[in-house]
Amino acid sequence: MNCIHKIEKVTKKISKKTCVRVDVLITFAYFTNKNEKMLIYLIGMPGSGKSTVAKKLAKKLKYSFYDLDNMIEKEIAMSISKYFERYSEEEFRNIEREMLHKSFKLSNAVVATGGGTPCFFDNISEINKHGLSIYLKASTALIISRLNVGQKAQRPLLSNYKTPEEMHLQLTNLYNGRKRFYEQAHITTAALSTNIDWIAKLALRSIN
Repeated sequence: MNCIHKIEKVTKKISKKTCVRVDVLITFAYFTNKNEKMLIYLIGMPGSGKSTVAKKLAKKLKYSFYDLDNMIEKEIAMSISKYFERYSEEEFRNIEREMLHKSFKLSNAVVATGGGTPCFFDNISEINKHGLSIYLKASTALIISRLNVGQKAQRPLLSNYKTPEEMHLQLTNLYNGRKRFYEQAHITTAALSTNIDWIAKLALRSIN
């Protein structure tokens, strides 16, 4: 069974739960079959579970795991929240873009991006050009349940709220502005039911 048939067979099994662009997965299979470097990027709102899913997926595929925010903090020698306090978001996004482009040189890696990474410059187009993008779609209620008060300082764009109602409004506005970028991902899956086994199985079946 060739790669296209393998992908079509697997896709039919999960099409009810996951939105998949089959044409892109065929390209994904082509690259893995050629034993060229493979990059997988997790995108989505803060609190959607990108880092957690990326770690599990990397372990499943025996790939390296990278967190783009951690890469940025090593580059700037301070936390992102501190950087936002001292400098502008525009300056941060420029550095974020530079680090994203550096990640394109990685090989066989799963990268968890920042919530805003795909939403600036031509980042989402470049991500899709260099790797397989997976959007973890999470409801506002789920995100709020994951973002406790102690995490406010770690998320600069979600720190200016005093009540749950204000946080809900802030998240809704943020999501509405980012939605069109997230939806350009190759794969969209619900954050609560991300099928890591399926994604890993797709990669392995494409290679074998």
